[in-house]
Amino acid sequence: MNKKTILRLMILVFVGWITFVNWDDIKNINITDFVSNSENIYITMAVILGLFALKSVIFILPIPMLYISSGMVLPIYIAIVVNIAGVLIEVSLTYIYGKFLGADYIDKIVCKSKKLQRGLELNQQNEFIITFLLRITPVNIEMVSLMLGASGNYYRNYLLASLMGLVPKLIIFTIIGYTMTNPVTFAIVALFSLALLTWGALIMQLKKRDLVSGFRG
Repeated sequence: MNKKTILRLMILVFVGWITFVNWDDIKNINITDFVSNSENIYITMAVILGLFALKSVIFILPIPMLYISSGMVLPIYIAIVVNIAGVLIEVSLTYIYGKFLGADYIDKIVCKSKKLQRGLELNQQNEFIITFLLRITPVNIEMVSLMLGASGNYYRNYLLASLMGLVPKLIIFTIIGYTMTNPVTFAIVALFSLALLTWGALIMQLKKRDLVSGFRG
């Protein structure tokens, strides 16, 4: 067993131990309360970004709740920007983890999911399109990032395709959070409708080109 493999195992054991020891606290995290405790907007933004970074290690944190919580406690356009920055942090970190762990380790995880297996096969044909497709389908965001990082996808294309697939959903959930604590205005309705139509149009275009059926197959 080489030094790199030993280092990987040590890190995995350490992360697993930290998660196990703090499991009761982790599973009872109330994200909304967590981000709304500070009256300083900059501290709130830093906390939200920190939670996105934490999510790259603790996969059980639901990303829609991060989007919604940000919308509840921040002005809408700031919330959207913060959520986009958080997603960039999250998908970048998990991409790096995937590269570090390597293809052999990730293959053992991917083989447990038919969708991820199919995604990995199609990724060899067109990594940009498949990255985008995986981001708009209900596949675990961290597992996709780990898989694509281990597959050696070009980082800039990976990041762009990830944002294209995730941002419409991100905007929708951020607006949902915002409307829970703020009055609904015409601008908010227009932004929500635009995001929803964009997301729907992207999915319809993929179906039209048989990419969705190809992924499911």
